[in-house]
Amino acid sequence: MKLTSIVCICMFLGLQGCTTAPMQWTQETFGTPPGYVKTFNMVPRLDSCDPDAYIDGYRFGYMTNWNQAISKSMESYDLALKQNPQDHQAQSKYAFYKSKLFNMGSVNQKETRFGFVPPSVTCESDSYAMGRGQGSTDAIRDAEALRVPEAK
Repeated sequence: MKLTSIVCICMFLGLQGCTTAPMQWTQETFGTPPGYVKTFNMVPRLDSCDPDAYIDGYRFGYMTNWNQAISKSMESYDLALKQNPQDHQAQSKYAFYKSKLFNMGSVNQKETRFGFVPPSVTCESDSYAMGRGQGSTDAIRDAEALRVPEAK
């Protein structure tokens, strides 16, 4: 009985190590020319069971929210240029922000695939949603950091 328990515990611990292999770092490039291109060194969250779906969700969430934030920053300069087309500061800031827009044609949008999924791919859907949420949060933070020098 004692030996059987020890063997079972050892087998359990051995199997645990096999099923919880650490996620690998990956380098991902978001965007394509002529739009903004940014490279990330990232690792999917440990509780994500489908790393590819997580990265796809992160890419979509990041690029979508980044472009929304950048477009919002461009609006005030666009208005200033409509009122005074010779405003060099507004021209410069508008061009700066415009150069930071992602080409969304490069996004592998899986909303239709992951939005309403059969129970057999719940892992994929959950991983995509986790990635999309984290990508959205990171994009808003990064876009805000881009605006900081402008406020001075």
